[in-house]
Amino acid sequence: MRMILEKLDAFLDWAVKPFECVAIGLLFVMLGANGLNILTRNLFGFSHEAVWPWTMTLFVWWIFFGFYPLYRKRKDVSVYVLLRFLPPALQRCVGVMVYFSIGVLMLLILAVMPHFIGLQAGLIEIVAIPRFWLSVPLVLALVFVALDAIVQACCLCLGLKVFEPFGKAGV
Repeated sequence: MRMILEKLDAFLDWAVKPFECVAIGLLFVMLGANGLNILTRNLFGFSHEAVWPWTMTLFVWWIFFGFYPLYRKRKDVSVYVLLRFLPPALQRCVGVMVYFSIGVLMLLILAVMPHFIGLQAGLIEIVAIPRFWLSVPLVLALVFVALDAIVQACCLCLGLKVFEPFGKAGV
């Protein structure tokens, strides 16, 4: 069990990089397209009509692709002030409850996603891609966050890790 959890944890660490790379790439595309649009509008009086809807689409994807790395690196909000006054055993219990809650919440959202994706009919105007593609990065992030929460809860239960709500210093 320990080896499986360690391999899953290493995979989840590795998976942060592709999510970050996609998020950074999307940011550069948004900035580049909007910069070019501003430039052509000011220099030539021509505006690219598709830049705005594509920027909104890419922005949604950017947020969802950035969600998992922020969560994995423990840059999320937590109540650390109270936690540091608890003994290590209770800190571990709190950690298990936190990860369990996160895992359950992610799995509940994933459970209702087919219904919501089914409601996303039609195409995004001008962009002309099906609306459900807006949800794909969200589903990917939810799967990785749920898997991470389950792995972290198991590691805490087995004593393989300590609960670090904000991650390790300097990460």
